[in-house]
Amino acid sequence: MKWTIVTLSHHVGQTSSPLDSLHSHITSLYSLFLKRSIARHFFLSFFSLQSLRKLVGSVQRAKRMVEERIPALRVGANRTKSSALHQIKYIGPLYRWDTFEQDVNGEFQQHNWERHKSTITILPLGPLGPHNIANEQLAIGDENGLQGRFNHNVGHVMNAVSGSQGLDLEFGDFRASNSSYRRTPDVAIMNGGRDVQAVGELKAQWIGVHADPQ
Repeated sequence: MKWTIVTLSHHVGQTSSPLDSLHSHITSLYSLFLKRSIARHFFLSFFSLQSLRKLVGSVQRAKRMVEERIPALRVGANRTKSSALHQIKYIGPLYRWDTFEQDVNGEFQQHNWERHKSTITILPLGPLGPHNIANEQLAIGDENGLQGRFNHNVGHVMNAVSGSQGLDLEFGDFRASNSSYRRTPDVAIMNGGRDVQAVGELKAQWIGVHADPQ
């Protein structure tokens, strides 16, 4: 009996998802077997793309990722307790954005999510076990840890969302920008040319004065 060895691969840079590629490979393999006498000795279970997705997991695209909650932080029993608020001097216009939440919801509803359908990630089906990395695994105890988790859980995800939607915005380290500002804000949003579009500060929410600075 002769054996036919077939290698299934998904090349980096392909626009289709690995599941789409797998479905294409199986289709080609099925056609190959039909053309050979070996087809009499083998039965190939052929799954639809939908069946493959159910076997592997739930495909998450940009809209779904934006709707997902941010994982709850694992704050250690030992943690910083001092305030990180400082007096600063700012010269320029400053306004309170009272309609921020409404504006965000409006933009979300008006955005054409169907125009770009890139797969961002694939989540396992069913309840997530305690050691699944979709759940928070890292304990934090100060602002540095908080910044790291924000960059991973928000910046990392939203950069993938922005890229999939063709938006010229991305989170990154402030020092990676073109700004000559001497201080270092915790959060920076830049365009592709590394021009800063927005900056922000992160504070540990378990310190009371941070949650309600007034």
